[in-house]
Amino acid sequence: MAHTPEDTKAMKDLLSKLNGNGSAGRTKTSGSSNPDVKAMETIMSRLNESTSKVAEQAKKDKSAGDIIAMTNKTKSGVGILDYEIIIENKSYKVLNKHKEMLYDNISLFESAVGIVNALLKNRDMEANNIYKLDGTYGSKLNEAKHYKTLLKRAEDSFNVELYETQFEENKRKVIHTRREIRKQMFR
Repeated sequence: MAHTPEDTKAMKDLLSKLNGNGSAGRTKTSGSSNPDVKAMETIMSRLNESTSKVAEQAKKDKSAGDIIAMTNKTKSGVGILDYEIIIENKSYKVLNKHKEMLYDNISLFESAVGIVNALLKNRDMEANNIYKLDGTYGSKLNEAKHYKTLLKRAEDSFNVELYETQFEENKRKVIHTRREIRKQMFR
């Protein structure tokens, strides 16, 4: 079977694309009548489609290890791709790449990382849920501290028992809420 100059050019174009040198300005191979060239064009088309799908999926499915690998130290905190977690007044803030504050007054570093992970996966509702859980964690932790202080000052047995019960209940809620945050961190 004789190859025409058009077939040769089309095959060179496919080889160039296969080597990563393809560009939009090159000649399209669909004009070739050679079945080998058409077969190669089909293979290249499917390969490009598959690699594009895998690349998109990889962007969405980041594991904990991937997140850690993308972390770098900044002047004021930690940067994770397009986001930054900064520490300010014993709490954390999440900023975007334009230094706009997205979430503030976060009690746990785990919550801040979970929020960033959710944002990287375009899961805003999940980020908001982690933020709400962190708010619950912070308020229950403060209540537990408050009742522990009252417990230390209490003199009568009724108040001691009341404050002890309240302290233990809030402590239990703090532990439960932290577990929930950790569950949602890397979904």
